[in-house]
Formats: sequence, C-alpha cells, structure tokens
Amino acid sequence: MLGAGVEFCAVPMGHFCYLRHADRHHAFPIADESLRHIWGPAEVRSLGPWDEAVVNGERPAPDGVPIPFDPHRLADVADALLSARAA
Repeated sequence: MLGAGVEFCAVPMGHFCYLRHADRHHAFPIADESLRHIWGPAEVRSLGPWDEAVVNGERPAPDGVPIPFDPHRLADVADALLSARAA
C-alpha cells in the first residue's frame, strides 16, 4: 500500500469510514454486509452511499441508520474465511 502511494493517518476512536469496490479483490474476503458482525461492541451506522464530501468534512454526515450486531452472523464470517483459505 505504501508503495502505491497510500497515506496513512490515525483517526479518533469511532471515526472510521470504509469503502470497498466490487471490482477489486480485497485482502479480507468478507461480504460488506458481514463486516459489521465481526466486532460486537462497536456502534455501527450506515450513512448511505459513499460521499467523499462527508468523509473530507466538507458536508456533515447524516445521523445514519444503526446496524445492530448479530452474533449468529459471526458464524457466516468464519465460514467465508475458512472457504477462502481452502481455495
């Protein structure tokens, strides 16, 4: 990533946004809808479609819709990881 020119920085806890692209092979082979169920204590909200202006602080973020943790979905994540490892 550094070789590609990606810049890294620390952000305050609770201020994280991610964007994944369907046409790329991500290092973590988990479906977007399953990512939320990896870490139970986190407060996760869907802010809707990606908006670079919100991420850059040019426009306030919407309140978002809470995505509750479902411990049963953690099993789906484990299955996906095991399947990807076996492939």
